[in-house]
Amino acid sequence: MSGVNVATAATAGAPAAGDTAALAAVMPAVLGEAADADGRIVVSDVFTNGSWYARGVVLQLERHGFDVTVPVAYDDLFGAHRATDERGDLNLVVAMDQGIAVLDAHRGMRRIASWQGVSDAMLEDADRRMAAFDEQLDDGEIDADRHEFAATLVDQGIHQRSAGTAYAVAVFVDERAAG
Repeated sequence: MSGVNVATAATAGAPAAGDTAALAAVMPAVLGEAADADGRIVVSDVFTNGSWYARGVVLQLERHGFDVTVPVAYDDLFGAHRATDERGDLNLVVAMDQGIAVLDAHRGMRRIASWQGVSDAMLEDADRRMAAFDEQLDDGEIDADRHEFAATLVDQGIHQRSAGTAYAVAVFVDERAAG
């Protein structure tokens, strides 16, 4: 059995090859911002929405010699040795999927890098379908539970077509929290 497991693991490939592409796409801009930072860099995300990719950002920054920490609330995801309550000289926020729009809407959040694992046409189609479900909810044709279920199906459809864990990733500088 263990021989089969070893062989399977060795030949399985990367489960989400798009994750590598996503980090490769965002890291040049992240490293460019980091080069201008004088000290600590704090990396966080939106309600752990982007923590899958934030881990990669943290590791890549550390690999390039930067002093990187995360908020104390993330010590279980990143390790207690990285956690601090202090602000950074550069404060980065990683988001994926719907979390990107949340940060785009906030003042003081400047998007510096992004990656998208699906076509614009696919996202536009998903937006059209969600608008139709929103209208059905507003008209009383469906209830909130059915609306939530429909939104989940639309979101899953996009994820299934992405090569990555997410269908979109973005990194922002939180200019509101500058050291």
